[in-house]
Amino acid sequence: MGSPNKPKASMVSGGDQAQPDLFSGATTHEDGYARWRAEQRKKKLAAQGSDLPASDHGEGYAAWRAEMQRHRDTVEKRFGVPLGHRVWVQLVDELKPLEGLLCLVEERQGSRAKGLRLRVGDRTFGFNQIESVVAVG
Repeated sequence: MGSPNKPKASMVSGGDQAQPDLFSGATTHEDGYARWRAEQRKKKLAAQGSDLPASDHGEGYAAWRAEMQRHRDTVEKRFGVPLGHRVWVQLVDELKPLEGLLCLVEERQGSRAKGLRLRVGDRTFGFNQIESVVAVG
């Protein structure tokens, strides 16, 4: 059982380069590893070139919500039917229309958004598959 020995210098030599000391600013409840992981996470997000701001304050979520609202408005304007209401949807080459709530869903492939699709009940379909949409009630 040894006491933790923290280096006093702000730089630690490591080979031919000096590296920042991860322990110099650490409090008694924080270790250098946690700070290092946080820095690595920030670097990774910056390297990915994310469309959403890398922040802990919810700006990314707010940007996503605003983008989804723009898509909702576009769909509602194009088809003249508000999303979230009961509709009959006749799909191309289908005999019976679908009936239920019309929802806009974001299709995902892994962690990336692949595209937007519509859903009625448990059936998901593309915009190009719609023959007609009629609001019910």
